[in-house]
Amino acid sequence: MENLQALKQRFGIIGNDIHLNRALEKAVRVAPTDISVLVTGESGVGKESIPKIIHSLSHRKHAKYIAVNCGAISILIILFFISKTCSKKKKLNVKTKTTRKYFFAKYFIY
Repeated sequence: MENLQALKQRFGIIGNDIHLNRALEKAVRVAPTDISVLVTGESGVGKESIPKIIHSLSHRKHAKYIAVNCGAISILIILFFISKTCSKKKKLNVKTKTTRKYFFAKYFIY
């Protein structure tokens, strides 16, 4: 619990709700792994804090952190960003699926 309070203080997080604490505990638990994390929630709840915590506790903490608000940009720009972040030596295959609410882009590098 003390580590959780220190984490909240470090990132300026105010509150002691059980759901907030659970989200922070999960962020700490996934930080050392290489899995992808999707952070969802209502507008204004502080979703941007969770990826910052994960990055700062990961083995990539010395690399650059780039936050992208995908809801605020065009899907074409997202696909362009994905294609530019991949190695030019590797082939990029982008598969997309659109539902009523969400757009999913799954890309494979091979």
